[in-house]
Amino acid sequence: KEEYPQHYSHIRKPFAIGRYTVTSDEFEAFKKDTAWFLRPDLLWAKGKEPVMNLRISDCYLFLNWLSEQTGHSYRLPTEAEWEYAARAGTETAFHWGDSADDIDDYAWYFDNADAGAPDVGSKKANAFGLHDMHGSAAEWTVNQYTESGYDALADKQPINATDAVTWPETASSCVVRGGSWEMDPP
Repeated sequence: KEEYPQHYSHIRKPFAIGRYTVTSDEFEAFKKDTAWFLRPDLLWAKGKEPVMNLRISDCYLFLNWLSEQTGHSYRLPTEAEWEYAARAGTETAFHWGDSADDIDDYAWYFDNADAGAPDVGSKKANAFGLHDMHGSAAEWTVNQYTESGYDALADKQPINATDAVTWPETASSCVVRGGSWEMDPP
């Protein structure tokens, strides 16, 4: 319901997106270098597993830290940027086609994940070389979720990807994309 109707979005500037979801090891480096703290039982992933159970504010703290460490600017993608990256140039339901029959080749979900998200990148990538865009760990975008979605922008075609962004500092309901290993397949 929230994914329809399809609409054209205009992404004004080129962007880069990580080939893999942020891993627990990467987040551990952030934890060791900062005063960040969350109840340890909430961060149970380890090694190359995707880090999970983060608040949106935790993501911003991590991205600011990563930007300082590397000298490059990092942020969450907009929903339109995430969708473009996930589809990898296709117009089908999934980047591999319209049928969910091949989902086991590309995604971790409830029936095949054995009670946890396996290491990032352990399934096939999409045509852009991005892994785990379906399943594994659900991913935050910078857009705040509303039931009306892009309805308010319906008179603008194409929709500029950043026009629908509220750029929240904290939000309990940002748009989440990609699904999770805890979910049933589509």
